[in-house]
Formats: sequence, C-alpha cells, structure tokens
Amino acid sequence: MPEDAPEVFQEKHYKATDLAKVWGLSPDAIRRLFKNEPGVLRHVSNKQSSKRAYTTLLIPESVVRRVHARLSIPEQQQPSSRTTAVRINGNAVNAISSTAKQPFALGV
Repeated sequence: MPEDAPEVFQEKHYKATDLAKVWGLSPDAIRRLFKNEPGVLRHVSNKQSSKRAYTTLLIPESVVRRVHARLSIPEQQQPSSRTTAVRINGNAVNAISSTAKQPFALGV
C-alpha cells in the first residue's frame, strides 16, 4: 500500500442512520444497500438479555464514495427536462412525463 494512501481504519466511518439523513433515504434502505458491500464492518451484539442479535454497520468513507459513484447517473446520460427516470423491476428507464410543458413559439 502506498504511504500516501489512507488506511481504511483511519477513515471516517458512518452508521446507516447518518447516511440516511445525508442521502434522504430510510435507514433500512441504507442497510439493504450496504449489507453485502465489501469493506463494511459489521458489529453483532448478542447480549444474553436480548432475544435477538442486533447488527450495526460501520461504513468507511471510501465504501460510501464507491457506492455513490456506482449508483450515480453519468452527466451525459442525465434525463432531459421532459423525461423522468424511473425504475421498473430494478432497471432504470426514462419515461416521458405527461405533465411536461411543451415549448412554445413566439408569434412574430
């Protein structure tokens, strides 16, 4: 590992609730998104007084950046103002908005 590369343990780590606030998603959506992502730390507490084990995800900043880059739509593929990006069966598609305003021509 190069000397100038930050060690993963020195990176800022986020909890699902912190990322949920920043990304505008629910904590459960963040947990599902990062559940099987490589590099995420999982802390399982299995206290004897509890009936089930609780898992806390600690997500390194480098993993957050990687997932964000993977999920982002490249600028040249951004939908135009007349289309809306939607997901159908997990696939992103563009649908023409029925409420899109049509451009008008000025009468000269």
